[in-house]
Amino acid sequence: QLRFFGIGTLLDGRHDQSVRKVVLGAGLGEKGAAFPDASWEFHWVRGPLTAQKFGLPANLAVGDPALLWPELQATTVKNQAGPIGLIPHYQTWDSFDWPAVAARAGMIAINPRQSPQAVLAQMRSCSRILTESLHGAICADAMGIEWAPCVLAQLTRFKLKDRRPALRPVAAASAHDIAQVASALASYGTCATNFKCSPPARLEWQRQRMLGICRNFAARYQLRFTP
Repeated sequence: QLRFFGIGTLLDGRHDQSVRKVVLGAGLGEKGAAFPDASWEFHWVRGPLTAQKFGLPANLAVGDPALLWPELQATTVKNQAGPIGLIPHYQTWDSFDWPAVAARAGMIAINPRQSPQAVLAQMRSCSRILTESLHGAICADAMGIEWAPCVLAQLTRFKLKDRRPALRPVAAASAHDIAQVASALASYGTCATNFKCSPPARLEWQRQRMLGICRNFAARYQLRFTP
């Protein structure tokens, strides 16, 4: 019996050691790293932190397999006139009135709980992306849309010396709170140096490495592989 782990923050300590686990691209779990026993078969992992925690060679940190999703490989023409898209983490979405905050900051709030196609359609209408969600960053990068990280999960005090505005809720938000948060986000979003995007050649190199690993995996297990 094999269990396959691809896209996701999945590699934690909750897994049955009696089941053989095959990893092609998954990342470190939110509950910490699983014990790297003989039941794990690593072909590649999402990033260097995952590789380090599992004691894997650095060259196995190839990237998130979401890069292979055909929707992310469609050519995206950057909407220079579009607004900045604000993407909270899916667990943060209900904690605050992000559409109101985004509107006040001159942005649009993108709900990560929508269908993937709906999220991507909204992202393509944006000139830049400000994201708390990891996959918001991955999708923006894959589509060639400049993005910047932010922390939205908590709200009251602002780390003025930090390039990421920290928002930490300890009580129900007031109109004054919304104004403060919107002001901080607007200020952060107007600084072009906060935003970045990977070169297309680098993304294509990652995709080709992933496809090569998938091809080798399929050959090993005598599976049909269609890229």
